[in-house]
Amino acid sequence: MPARLVPLTPGLTPPIPLQRPVLLIGRHPECDIRLDLPQVSRRHCLIALAYDRLIIRDLGSRNGVRVNGRLVGEARLREGDEIAIAQLLYR
Repeated sequence: MPARLVPLTPGLTPPIPLQRPVLLIGRHPECDIRLDLPQVSRRHCLIALAYDRLIIRDLGSRNGVRVNGRLVGEARLREGDEIAIAQLLYR
């Protein structure tokens, strides 16, 4: 099964498939995954597939990216990790 972001925060969209090698996440209209909330930066973070590994990288966002509760600049994602983009939770 392809990788996907599964929302844990009530009221968010259905699971988001991660179908491209690099996905930009943020409020900006050009982002691949748009999260239109003021706490989310215009270009908040990206998720990239490199050598069969998923990587999340904060792009200097105001409210940060957390993986399993830890603030990260960049981290490898593993199945079951909890990801917080601003206050929005995904698995």
